[in-house]
Amino acid sequence: MNILTDIQSIIINNKLLSNKWGLAIISAEIEGGFTRTEKQLVGNWTFGPCGNSKYNIVKIKNTDIPQDQELVKLERLFARSVNKDEVLATANLLVEIEKRIFNLAKF
Repeated sequence: MNILTDIQSIIINNKLLSNKWGLAIISAEIEGGFTRTEKQLVGNWTFGPCGNSKYNIVKIKNTDIPQDQELVKLERLFARSVNKDEVLATANLLVEIEKRIFNLAKF
């Protein structure tokens, strides 16, 4: 019998297994924290959750920074939780970010 952890359930139930950060979160739970590379990449808008989303969002001209200030705030909280190895908080923030991006997406 395979019992999912709370973090695994969050990622799977929100269909984030194909998301780079969804996989990183599950790995961080198993390994006891995020890798040094993940901690470096999360500070870059291109490699953070907004840059890795499958949906297109409006960004500030000539940057990878979202125009939506709520997304900017969520991405900064996400980066902080990755750097502090707060895996459950990171999982919940990824869900919030993906929902926000979906609502703002330009289809």
